[in-house]
Amino acid sequence: MSHRPAALLLLSFLLFPAAACTAEEPAGEAVWSNACSGCHADTAEIREAIPKADDENGRAKLETFLTRHHAPDEADRAAVIDWLIAQTNP
Repeated sequence: MSHRPAALLLLSFLLFPAAACTAEEPAGEAVWSNACSGCHADTAEIREAIPKADDENGRAKLETFLTRHHAPDEADRAAVIDWLIAQTNP
């Protein structure tokens, strides 16, 4: 009896664990869920502060604010800003 099929299946789970389980959240959504949603449960609460997709000045203001507002990591800030803009400017 060959164990090759079972071994290949096990190997695929070891090499590709994310594909075997669930799809990952987009980075911005994960940052929002982990760092922001405890106080800001709904993006509607902050909608006025979220710039339009093409508003670079608004994006810079939000970036500056988030630097001082519990978002010290540059990559996390960029991800959450992109996600917020996508959520509020479909």
